[in-house]
Amino acid sequence: MEMSLRKARICKTPLLFILLSFLCIILFYMCGVFMGYSPDMLIQVPFIMAGYTAFVFILAYLAYRHLQEERAFILFIACLAFCIRFMWVLVVDTKPMSDFQIMYDAAVKMSVGDFSYKYSDYFQAWTYQLGFTMYQALMIKIFGTSLLPLKIINALWCAGITVLVYKIGRNLFHEFAAKFAGITYCFFIPSIVMSSVLTNQHLATFLFYLGFYFLLQKRTPKWKVSMVIAVLLSLGNLIRPLGIVILLSILFYAVIYLIVLKKESIKKVIGFLVIFMTTYFAVFYLVSFIAVGTGISNTTLENHDPMWKFVLGFNRETEGAYSEEDFKTVSQYPLGEERTRIEKEMVWERLSNVGELSNLFLSKIRLMWGEVDALFWSLNTNSVSSLFGLIHTYSYVSYFVIILLLFLAVDLLILRRDTEHKYLFLILLILGYMGVHLFIEVQQRYRYFIMPSMIIIEGYGAYALVVVMSQWKERIPFRRLLRLRVKDARQEVAEEA
Repeated sequence: MEMSLRKARICKTPLLFILLSFLCIILFYMCGVFMGYSPDMLIQVPFIMAGYTAFVFILAYLAYRHLQEERAFILFIACLAFCIRFMWVLVVDTKPMSDFQIMYDAAVKMSVGDFSYKYSDYFQAWTYQLGFTMYQALMIKIFGTSLLPLKIINALWCAGITVLVYKIGRNLFHEFAAKFAGITYCFFIPSIVMSSVLTNQHLATFLFYLGFYFLLQKRTPKWKVSMVIAVLLSLGNLIRPLGIVILLSILFYAVIYLIVLKKESIKKVIGFLVIFMTTYFAVFYLVSFIAVGTGISNTTLENHDPMWKFVLGFNRETEGAYSEEDFKTVSQYPLGEERTRIEKEMVWERLSNVGELSNLFLSKIRLMWGEVDALFWSLNTNSVSSLFGLIHTYSYVSYFVIILLLFLAVDLLILRRDTEHKYLFLILLILGYMGVHLFIEVQQRYRYFIMPSMIIIEGYGAYALVVVMSQWKERIPFRRLLRLRVKDARQEVAEEA
């Protein structure tokens, strides 16, 4: 037993300390943002923070006490999450813009058999966007060209993500931690506000986390489950190409958790990986060949300008964000070897000053993880212009609370002494996602995919806080939480400390 604990500590501690370092930097930059508030607004921040935190804790506690049946809570949280987002899409008439407009227009054409869009520079370079466009075309074929049905379906995907946050949290941590995470995501403002945006993030995130749910249910998935996981993740990647981060996370998870910590048979783990990878790529190429065969696309659904994201990612002037100047520069060259050569030259030139890279990375962490979420994609309408500042403030304060509780959770996971570490998959996923965005383009809305993982782990921090409170003052009714155990009788946080 002692040997297993020592091995677990060696495997998990470096990963958790790296994440802790990221979180320290993020919290530092977020405090800087608060310091930039006006004196009147700065005074209100602690009250908003306290009110939000108390609201989520109380609601989670009530759900824990009175909705103990899993199905009852799932029905409650799914209906609540959907209704909030449904009301939002009814009230806020968000118009598509930028890439969202391009994909919607292409979907309208695709739905009537007009494939002329595929000759545009946009789809020639970023053919992978046709995956989501095909989905939208199907919805338009069924419901018509109105934006409202697409937005309502977005609300359904968001409600599904909320349920998955709870289900995955329940599988990894305590019931209260899972309920807290589910309620946090239910009221997570970027998820609510972005539900009226025709982005590929909602459906892709739902498919990804549904795959993660099946992955984390069993120690090593059976071959049928492995195929289901692969299909879900491959479809998610076709909608939004994040496959490389996910595949690497699964690979490292298989090595660290299954082989090193759980001493699973190497043959069994390799079997899982072979079935998973084969199915994953089979689905991708099958859909690509169907798209080419039906005339939807000229080529497979891949990124035919892969260096572009790195050109933006190493731009010091924009701190890794989009650059119109860079776009004009590379657009002068035809797509293919010539443009790739120019882009590589731009990247190598920007990498030549190695001493500036650390400053660039810090700036990108601040921009990607420490700034207010990019809610303007949804709030580009006069119907909510007066609420713009208020929504931004509440969104940022709630995000700050999430990062604080995540920081607490990571601290406690470092100290925790047990042999169950399935949560390491989410840690690897978060670290991989943060790491990749040190090198490629950053936008605040790109946080969307990884926030459910952060919120799931944040729930553990909330549970630990409740345990500490119950020990500190026994009159707090939260002490009853201590009498219940996790499904598999994991140790209580208090005993681990």
